[in-house]
Amino acid sequence: MAGTHEHFILGLREAVYQSTQPLANRGLTIAISALGDRAGITGACELVRQSVFSAAAVDRALALVAADGTAARGLTGPRAG
Repeated sequence: MAGTHEHFILGLREAVYQSTQPLANRGLTIAISALGDRAGITGACELVRQSVFSAAAVDRALALVAADGTAARGLTGPRAG
């Protein structure tokens, strides 16, 4: 199986280098992921993390809290009586 991965990577490198300018691919590393079978789920988790904690998402959440006129209960705990 390792030979198959290397053959794929060689083809991918060739295609990338042929279709990009040297300045654009300077320092680019194309390699087999060390994550193995977990690469897909790890990437999906990272996309969710970036979306949920993006500056725009945090700004929207804070705007909703401000518009509601209440404390950010989810962040500061339950409101005292």
